[in-house]
Amino acid sequence: MRHPLFAAVCLLLLPALAQGQGGMEDIAQRTVVTAKSAYVALPPEMAAEPIVLSMALSESGRYALCQRMTAKITLESFKSVGMPEGKTRSEISLVLWDGRTHTRQTLWRANAQETHIEQLTWLAKSDVGFAMAVQILPPAPGAEHAEPVVRRSLLRISASIGKVETVSTKDMGRYDSCSFYPATTVPLCVVRTSRLVEGVQGNETTLTVLDAKGQALSHVDLPKMTNLQNVVWTRSGLPLLQTMEVTADGKVTGHTFSLNSKTGTLTRLESDSPLLQPEAEGAIPPKPPVPFPLTLSTQALPTATGLKSPMLHLLWLNGQTKGDTSRILLSSEGDSAQFMEQGEMVVFKSQGAVWAVPLLKMDIATYLLVKQQADKLQKMQHAKQTGLALLMCAQDYDDTLPDGNGINEKLTPYVPDPSILDGFNYTYKGGKLADIASPAETVLGFMQGEGGRAVVYADGHVIWK
Repeated sequence: MRHPLFAAVCLLLLPALAQGQGGMEDIAQRTVVTAKSAYVALPPEMAAEPIVLSMALSESGRYALCQRMTAKITLESFKSVGMPEGKTRSEISLVLWDGRTHTRQTLWRANAQETHIEQLTWLAKSDVGFAMAVQILPPAPGAEHAEPVVRRSLLRISASIGKVETVSTKDMGRYDSCSFYPATTVPLCVVRTSRLVEGVQGNETTLTVLDAKGQALSHVDLPKMTNLQNVVWTRSGLPLLQTMEVTADGKVTGHTFSLNSKTGTLTRLESDSPLLQPEAEGAIPPKPPVPFPLTLSTQALPTATGLKSPMLHLLWLNGQTKGDTSRILLSSEGDSAQFMEQGEMVVFKSQGAVWAVPLLKMDIATYLLVKQQADKLQKMQHAKQTGLALLMCAQDYDDTLPDGNGINEKLTPYVPDPSILDGFNYTYKGGKLADIASPAETVLGFMQGEGGRAVVYADGHVIWK
């Protein structure tokens, strides 16, 4: 009985078999075999069309959020270079790829000449992300010397329902720059907003703690003359602020504060506090995850002289089991590659687009079974085509089957690809078709496979023995 995965592997074989090519060789070239499993790279799917500017995976690995820009390029747009804007229509959008359902959808779009995405992040333990969209508008008519109008919108992306909504930032006040610092163990994020204040040295900074619903749990204004260097999170979800302060006499000092996410209270920590090392927060270290048996790597190679691109960036899928050197080429021009949910898919950027390659995992015993069945399918197909070639050759030579001398050269004109004849053992001595008393029982030859052979009969039918 055929294994359920056999049909999936056949999807890889059919295009090669239809052209008379070596299907099993193609499967081997797309399979990484490790100590316990085999991973077959299925045909790639387009997760986001060009031009993709950036890509970020959700913590679960199920979703890939791509920032994409499109432009309608025409001859008129080339002529408008250096002329007033408005000749080229362009759009910026957020495209969501669901690695589980293999579907993509555009969640949000805006005019790219006015708007760009400044920040993009995902929250831990959720499929919620945040993005900062910045819109720059020209001054109002009659105010030619005024500054452009800058509007910032905090976007909340809910991947599970495919929705984008604008989060209110009125409590953050006016700000000129924004940064996200997501937690690593809880669905929280510190949003840092900074603004330039005329006549004041340094920036004024506000920190806002957001939850997965986009609600602000607390706000805190950092003291003036305090520069925030970084935000790190403890295992329990406590944000730590690493700051640098300039005293009145010009001295620079560094301090660490803990931030109460609910109240916004800052507590200065002593230099020997264990919270200064978030990974050693008095908790038993978690068990290390079971290492994934595959890795991704890129290899830069120079191209032939005269080509537009001076380098190729080969993307490899590697087995990392000790003593295992198995690897396959996923793309000849790929970068930013990552594994999606539990290694079930690889996503990468290539030629401006994002591609997703599903990985079909099976245990070694199943792989050997599928490999044997696929080999049988290939040998049967090649034997069928070889038998047809023999009959066509006989028709061209007065209904006479050839002898075995140089049989491959004699049959090559009758097959779409000479490799179809590889491994064919012609056992018939040759002669008139009319002299064969029982064509359905007369063997012309066979192709040896794994666990059997495909036997060709004089009437053209093939059976597996």
